[in-house]
Amino acid sequence: MKNNIFLVMVFGFALGVLARSFFYLDYAVAGFLMALAVALILIALIFPDRRVILLISIFLATGGLGILRFHSHDLTLSHRTAVLSPQIGQTVTFEGLISEDPETRERNIKLVLQLENNVKVLITTEPYVEYKYGDRLRVVGKLTFPQNFTTETGKIFDYVNYLKKDGVLFEMRYPEIKITSREQGGKIKSALFKIKHSFSKNLSAVVPEPESALSEGLILGGKTALGEELEQKFIRTSTIHIVALSGFNVTIIGNWIRKIFSIFLPRAASIGLSALALVVFAILVGGGATVVRATIMGLLAMLARATGRTYLAARALMLAGLVMVLFNPLVLAFDISFQLSFLATLGIIFMVPIFERKFQKIPKFLGLREILCTTLAAQIAVLPLILYKMGIFSIVGLPANLAILLFIPLTMLFAFLAGATGWLVPILALPFAAATYFLAHYEIAVVKFFADWKYAALSVPNFPAIATLALYALIVWYLIKRYSNLATRSPS
Repeated sequence: MKNNIFLVMVFGFALGVLARSFFYLDYAVAGFLMALAVALILIALIFPDRRVILLISIFLATGGLGILRFHSHDLTLSHRTAVLSPQIGQTVTFEGLISEDPETRERNIKLVLQLENNVKVLITTEPYVEYKYGDRLRVVGKLTFPQNFTTETGKIFDYVNYLKKDGVLFEMRYPEIKITSREQGGKIKSALFKIKHSFSKNLSAVVPEPESALSEGLILGGKTALGEELEQKFIRTSTIHIVALSGFNVTIIGNWIRKIFSIFLPRAASIGLSALALVVFAILVGGGATVVRATIMGLLAMLARATGRTYLAARALMLAGLVMVLFNPLVLAFDISFQLSFLATLGIIFMVPIFERKFQKIPKFLGLREILCTTLAAQIAVLPLILYKMGIFSIVGLPANLAILLFIPLTMLFAFLAGATGWLVPILALPFAAATYFLAHYEIAVVKFFADWKYAALSVPNFPAIATLALYALIVWYLIKRYSNLATRSPS
């Protein structure tokens, strides 16, 4: 009963947030759902077997709370939008603080400028000046609203809500910029970004491009340094996830660390030290939102694999996702990174045990079986969402991933050592840098080889939402059936 209550609460809250993400449901709707929940509880007192009615009432109440959470967050953003809306299309002058780490691309730099009234504006400017988190800027330019656009696959990208989830409500392209002061940001955040940039500089100094860009993506997340052409090849081969520092990556590296520790330590100690190593890793590479999310997802999947506690890990994942949605309700519907990372981790937790039973003839040498099972689980879990959101189906995704993922943990390890030893004795980084280069060079060569196939990927621009839901319903039905069979066969 307790497990059912927890799941009903999570799903009720999530569905409330999701419904409010696409439909305008205000306090009245939320109040009605919670009043209905109270009425059902009172009715349940009459019946001797009241469990189902109580679960329905909890579902309705938490659904109402989900609507309330999103609605209150959306009202806050709407009030901030109203502050500057009268100035849309006009040339204005602002002064504010760079509130996030600048995103450097091939042709420009993206800056998030936070004004005194907490309004955030996305600034696009030339990549000729070095900007840092905490710089105070005075900008003069034309203020605009973000606009959705059509991708190369024919899908409409919801750019407005993609930025809105991070509190960014306005844009300004190529304004006049003057840095008025530096180092005005938070001390902890500044320190983490300095560690990240120092690590990146150490790595770039000893590993050439584009191998350095790939290595940095594996460790720090981010794909913009790859360049547009190479990035498209990673997308065509369904390997772009490796440079997004997903929970999938962290799961693999965490399992390898655990195996190394387990050689000379008891099981509990090896699991604990592996988890600690991943937390230290997250801090040393900058502790950004992507890193933190990947570390949380990776820790949960790794602990599930290490302990065999599938359902316990799934509940922990649900709780982690619930906390993230409570903190920012827009991530549930509008943050593709959150969605892919959550689904991939869920797939690893539930599907890997099934695949391992099916692939027992595949040798465990160098973790081949584990990587095959983990890859299949993650790919199946995210495929319907990728078809719906991105409109692309990679024919070569599975062989490309299998050819690469065996070497990703070693690449991450050597890249981390190459960047970290640069802080101590730079010359010691050279052997690690050489290993990083050869591994990354091989991985890029594999991606290019598969991406250049004529039918490497198919465009599916109009994959319907109903088909996406049907595919996930089919996956859930299969998992329920498999776990029910396993429970039936297990001795009592």
